[in-house]
Amino acid sequence: MAVRGRSWMKPGAAACLLLLAGTSGCSRAPAPPPAPGDYQVLTPSAYSDSCRFCSVPDAVRECDAGNATIRLHWHLQESGARVVNIFVSDPGGSEKPFAQYGPEGTVEVGPWIRPGQSFQLRDDADGRLLAELAVAGVGC
Repeated sequence: MAVRGRSWMKPGAAACLLLLAGTSGCSRAPAPPPAPGDYQVLTPSAYSDSCRFCSVPDAVRECDAGNATIRLHWHLQESGARVVNIFVSDPGGSEKPFAQYGPEGTVEVGPWIRPGQSFQLRDDADGRLLAELAVAGVGC
């Protein structure tokens, strides 16, 4: 709708509409919201899709044990899992439920991380292990 030769849209509005229209056909489903806990969901775009399950940093300094944070990233679309359960365990300990997300995501965990802890990703539908990651320790 034009009034006296001017568009009714403000400058840049058309570009925003095109951007929104272009993203509406995205086939990736977002990860479900996290359960309450000591972590923060981050955007997965900062990590490579080739990373199946990794952490940043990939090791924790021994002197920071119990006071460190890491970012977990997983990309398990090809697994067929629709919902992924994340478990955490200490060395020799049993798995404890931690969170539940979609097959792709990034989350910041801590500040309670210690070397030797591990994270397991399991398919919610059948409990099968999809990926596992152990937190390494380095000297101070």
